[in-house]
Amino acid sequence: IKRLRNSLMGEDILDAAIDLAREGEFLATLNHPNIIKIRGTIEVPGDPKFALVLDRLAETLDVRINRWRLEKKQSKGKFMGVFGKKKKELKRLWLDRLLVGYDLSGALQYLHARSILHRDIKAENIGFDIRGDLKLFDLGLSKELKPCDRDADGGDVYQSSGLAGTR
Repeated sequence: IKRLRNSLMGEDILDAAIDLAREGEFLATLNHPNIIKIRGTIEVPGDPKFALVLDRLAETLDVRINRWRLEKKQSKGKFMGVFGKKKKELKRLWLDRLLVGYDLSGALQYLHARSILHRDIKAENIGFDIRGDLKLFDLGLSKELKPCDRDADGGDVYQSSGLAGTR
């Protein structure tokens, strides 16, 4: 269950309530195997007790990256690490990483085809369910690109505040 933190005050609670309502709106219209699914809501958008009921995730990409580092270090060994069983383990680690990149690019392609920008892509906002399937989440800062946001020069250039996401 994703809800507003109790510690938020004043303008912060208003901004967070808007972000949470926006995230619920986006998730309700999306259907992709690598984007987290919304299962329900609690209260009404804008209410301080509004919450989203989402699929549960087992770990995030930053946790998995640290596990991969440790597994790679253990698989390398000394001189013999490039042969036999250890070589197969390194290949599996490489394929795991490649699959994550493929699944993430599919989720982003799906969003972009619907003119939606995530605007906060980072390892902490990419997770894995209990089966190990990648799930992109935290769409609170997402933005739908509308024709009125297009730059005056035309083309595929849009105006953006540039003040979203994590550095």
